[in-house]
Amino acid sequence: MLLHTDIPTRAQLDRLLAGRDPASVSIYVPTDPVSANAGERIELGNLADDAIGQLRAAGHPKRDVSTIEEEIADLIEDDTFWRYQARSLAVLTTPGLLTTFRLPNRLVSLVEVSDRFHVKPLLRAVTFPQVALVLAIAQGSVRLVEVSADVEPAEVAVPIRRSGHS
Repeated sequence: MLLHTDIPTRAQLDRLLAGRDPASVSIYVPTDPVSANAGERIELGNLADDAIGQLRAAGHPKRDVSTIEEEIADLIEDDTFWRYQARSLAVLTTPGLLTTFRLPNRLVSLVEVSDRFHVKPLLRAVTFPQVALVLAIAQGSVRLVEVSADVEPAEVAVPIRRSGHS
């Protein structure tokens, strides 16, 4: 099973680390690449409610809080986005920015509200290889097998093209 991932580049990670906004919200949700993601959407909504409560309690401007709330609500309702998931979803948002990353490693649910993004959970995806492909060659057969840390190895279907040469 090939995962649909959006792993942050070094430049993206540098921008996230350098960015400062008093209303920075970081949300991490475990996802399942083969489900309809209904439970994951509910979990994201619950974590977003927690973040919105924290922002209100800290006295952030109503306009900023409403903008973040609307950005996350729009993401929750985006059926096309949810069609392609990996094992975890990172949602990083401020009143002027919404960034998501679909990650190959399984993370636990987490919400953090601060003056900067909580990027530590992204670091494993950036620093460690997440998948390996093994080309298994034997007399009369060739297979391509995908291996990752938390699922069984799976054979990757590769169409065979035969040349006209004998």
